[in-house]
Amino acid sequence: PALGTDISTANVEVATRAALFSAYKMTNLVLRGLRFEQGNDCRDHDTVTFNGGSNILIESYGFNWNNARGFAMNAVTSFTVRSSVARHNGERGFKSYHSKNGVWNALEADYNAWRGAQGGIYGWSEGGFYFYAQHDNTVANLKMFYNMTHGLHWDTDQQNVWSKSIIGAYNLHYGLVVEKSEGPVNISN
Repeated sequence: PALGTDISTANVEVATRAALFSAYKMTNLVLRGLRFEQGNDCRDHDTVTFNGGSNILIESYGFNWNNARGFAMNAVTSFTVRSSVARHNGERGFKSYHSKNGVWNALEADYNAWRGAQGGIYGWSEGGFYFYAQHDNTVANLKMFYNMTHGLHWDTDQQNVWSKSIIGAYNLHYGLVVEKSEGPVNISN
């Protein structure tokens, strides 16, 4: 609480719901203009998750102030995530795991991984953006500032990834990391 707050008389709001949205093997799904905030998900869990499925469009979203992770695409094919922000999440903003034929465009991830930093965890699977085993993905117009770890981490098994116009600044660790990938991973502008 703020300095001077008498906790014995203050109203305290406590998050009770972990996952705020989960989709399993959905096809032809569009979500626009929503905000997902203050989910009480535990470490290694995402507040908004897509598991499997195809032909998904996510647009004009906010994934903010969630206890651990903001947003994840897991084993999804043919998707677009654009015009969205992920800020102040405890572990990370955006994630992709074993997803193919995706487009990530006009996204911003700032001030993430603060909860990990409280426990001295500054690297593994955290940050603004975390992409693992992406194949045939396009990444464009990303911004990542003041994350308590990497801005963007392309972890193992990146294949046919094309990226342009990425800005990463004031992150605690590297702005961009590419790890153990067969490629090609093309980074420009």
